[in-house]
Amino acid sequence: MKTTRTTFMFIALAVVTSTLTMCSKEKEETKTKTELITMAPWKFSSITQNGIDVSFYHPACLKDNTMTFATTGTYLEEEGSTKCNPDDPQTKTWNWHFGENETKLVMDTAAFNIVQLSESSLVLSYQIVLGSATQTLVISSVH
Repeated sequence: MKTTRTTFMFIALAVVTSTLTMCSKEKEETKTKTELITMAPWKFSSITQNGIDVSFYHPACLKDNTMTFATTGTYLEEEGSTKCNPDDPQTKTWNWHFGENETKLVMDTAAFNIVQLSESSLVLSYQIVLGSATQTLVISSVH
């Protein structure tokens, strides 16, 4: 019986130790929003208007552009292989910062709500008024 109790205590200790190790490992892997947004360039994935996919309205010359955010508070918008206007520069630099406790992404003068920001996905929303109707646009980007 003493061997069974010792074995049980050893197993219980092993479970507690592995649980604590897993929790501390999860905490170590959590990235800040700045780390997430600046880790790699972002490319357009989709856009919805009031929940309806309207990506097909987005011109191809914009779909291949990328945005690269820097920790210095600037982001680089790079034209892809197709340009809407051949005279546009290949790259443009803009300013960015988080607003309202990192719930908004302010890009130059436009403020977007952050719907999702992960290692692989950036989803932003904002509202526009068309006529007398308010429309919600949701823009998704990926690495």
